[in-house]
Amino acid sequence: MRPFAFIFAVTIALLLGGCAHEQFITDAQHPEIAVSETGIVTYRGRAVDPEDLPGLLKDSGLTRQNTIHIHIPSGTQDLRVPYYVMGILVKNGFTRPVFVEDRKSLSSVKPKAAPPMRAAPATRRPIRYK
Repeated sequence: MRPFAFIFAVTIALLLGGCAHEQFITDAQHPEIAVSETGIVTYRGRAVDPEDLPGLLKDSGLTRQNTIHIHIPSGTQDLRVPYYVMGILVKNGFTRPVFVEDRKSLSSVKPKAAPPMRAAPATRRPIRYK
């Protein structure tokens, strides 16, 4: 009983003391703009007002030729906030914003097909002699 209590206490301490944080990072050429499922817009991990994004992007040295990735959660049904963010960027001269989702990869193995069955050799009718 005692080892179980210790493991349980350590697990609870790790869960409560740990940091549950998601940050979307692409690469140095693309800014890190993310829209959460609840509609919170973040720029480089900080929550920002969508109206402030064009100024932040210009301060970062981005121009209209740069592609701006806007991360949205996979399977998002309500795209009102992401489209609002995209509209603000387009109105302020950033003409290449795109939505990106988490990367997914799937693989499958197809079983080999069984070799074709050979037809049973045709049996000859026995010859009946009279």
